[in-house]
Formats: sequence, C-alpha cells, structure tokens
Amino acid sequence: MNKQPEVSVIMPAFNVEKYIAQSIDSVLRQTFKNFEFIIIDDGSQDNTLNMANDYAVKDKRIKLVKFEKNGGQSAARNAALDIVRGQYIMFMDSDDFIHPQTMEIALHFAKKHDTDIVSWRIKHLFELGTKVADALYQDFDAISFEITDNPVKMYGEGTMNSSCNKLFRRDFLGATRYINGVIFEDNAFILELFRKKPKLCFLDVTLYNYVCYNYSSSTWRIYSEKTFQDYNTVFRAIYNVWKDAPRAETRFITDHLFKESKNFLRTIRRCKHPDNVKRAFANLVADIDRVGWLRMPRDLSKIHKIKHLIRLKYYIKKYADKEVRPCNPNLYGSR
Repeated sequence: MNKQPEVSVIMPAFNVEKYIAQSIDSVLRQTFKNFEFIIIDDGSQDNTLNMANDYAVKDKRIKLVKFEKNGGQSAARNAALDIVRGQYIMFMDSDDFIHPQTMEIALHFAKKHDTDIVSWRIKHLFELGTKVADALYQDFDAISFEITDNPVKMYGEGTMNSSCNKLFRRDFLGATRYINGVIFEDNAFILELFRKKPKLCFLDVTLYNYVCYNYSSSTWRIYSEKTFQDYNTVFRAIYNVWKDAPRAETRFITDHLFKESKNFLRTIRRCKHPDNVKRAFANLVADIDRVGWLRMPRDLSKIHKIKHLIRLKYYIKKYADKEVRPCNPNLYGSR
C-alpha cells in the first residue's frame, strides 16, 4: 500500500528539454522524502515527455500526466490540483530549481506556526552559471521570518504574487483554481487566496531559483495584444474578489497596478509597439480607471506619479475603444 504523501509538488512542462533535468533533480534531491511529484507534460513537441518518463520509471513518487495538446500552465496546474493527495502543495516551473531543503524548511515553519501559507524569497538567474546558495541549514529556527494574518499588505513586495515560492495547506486552497488560457494567472490566484486572510509565514531566505536566461533578449520585453487582454481578464477577476474590501487594503493592489502600468508603458514607448497593442493596453487602463482603481501610490515622488498619470490618460483618450462600457458587477463578474 502506498504511503500517503505529505507534500504534492506540481510542475507543468512544455518544451523544456534543456532545463527539465535540473528541475526534476532539485526535487528528487530534497532532504524531505515523503512527497509526490506530479509532472504534467503540456503537449511538448521536443524530448521533454521522454525525459520526464525516464525519471518516472526510476522513481515511483513521480506521477506523469500527458496532455495531447498544449492547454497552458493554468490548465495543467488545475488538472494536477484535482488529483493531489498531499496535505501541503507546492508549485514549480519546469525550467527552475529549488534549494535541497525547501520542503523540510517550509514544513518546519508550517507546522510550528500552524500556517495556511509559507513563502520565501526567489533568486532571479539572468546568466547561465550564476552561483546559487545550496549550503544546508543546520538551525531552521535561526532563519528570520514574519507572520501575518493579512498578507495583501505584502503584495507588490518582491515576489509575493508568485505561486512557486510558497507551500500551501491543501485544505486552505479548497476549490480555488487558476484562470485558464491566460498569462499573469498567478496574480488572480494569489489574491483570491489573500482575500480569505490566510495566516502566512514569510521566510527571509532564498529557496527558489528562477531561471531567466532561457528567454531571448529580443523577445523578452515585446508585448502582444493578448498580453494586455489577458492582464485585463486577470484584473477583472481580482476586482470581482476585492471590490467590497476597504480602501486601506485594496491600495496595496492598486499601488501594484499603477507601477505595473508604468513599466508596461515604458516598454511600449521604447520598443515602438503597433497600435493594436497600444489599444489593448489603453483598454486595460481604461477599465482600471472606470472602477476607481487608477490610484497614485504613496511611495513614488509626486512629479513621477503625475507625469505617469497624464501619460496614461493620454493613451486612454487616443487608443482606448470609444464605446463606454458600464461599470457594474456584470462587467466584472465571476470567472
């Protein structure tokens, strides 16, 4: 009879034959051993599936699920969430890797402080061969941490909007799922969970290594029309969950939206995106503005806030669709 796993690790994989071995190895080398590892091959067209299968044959903790067609990361994660058996859940991207004590450290704090979520820092790797910290910790209680019952206050700080640097209690996740077919899916997923005010423990330690050097510099910062259509879909889901929350709480989300729009607009202007992309961006900002969430954050200088707000208003006037969509719950309805 198979032993009940304490942790379920979920990892979608799509055309990552150059990186998946490092990702899988980092999970199998964990000092904590009682886990199941669900790998979803999302219709890969390279050798990803064969490589994952080779690992699955050798290690029975791996459960390999094959999608005939690419359905996207959200669909893969959702499918895995429907079959997990662990008490706790972790997510990984198939080109990243984790510290060998990630599960052991996260479980230590989850159990000691009875948390719903444990989170930790992420290291972004922009160059191949970048050194990462992999020395073993001898005293977990020496790790600095912070506990909060209202983690939305941490939103926008570092990588709090990522699913991959967290250990979730399965019972707390419940029926919460990712929005299918979009990018930025983590934002809606995490903020839906944060609305329930979970007990979250943030660890001041880097346990997740995010590989960025597999992206071409020529395409890394080029947006498409779908980029902003997806972001708008995600925004509407977030608004639907948080629209009745106090302004003192939603300001952490609106601060993030304002800064994200600033970064988006800077890239659009520098890289000379076509008008259809500008229109999709303007429609996104217009929708944010219509519900009163285009607010200037407190931690930016006054001149920078006003300058950016003027630019956003200009884009709305010049590029946004002319028809006025009513601001009501039906527009920002459920997923």
